Amino acid sequence: MRIEYSSLSRKDFENLQDYLFDNWGVLVLENFLDKYEQAIQILLLKNVYFEKYRDTGL
Repeated sequence: MRIEYSSLSRKDFENLQDYLFDNWGVLVLENFLDKYEQAIQILLLKNVYFEKYRDTGL
């Protein structure tokens, strides 16, 4: 299975990593990346479908 990232999401992810590193250091960044990798592996176990956003008026 393959994961696709848009250029915007890739940039947001890089910005998030920079933010974590700058504000909390390498340990927090490494913990985040470990948890991120675990989440991706779980998502890769099955097909995941995201519905188009619908404004529910809430």
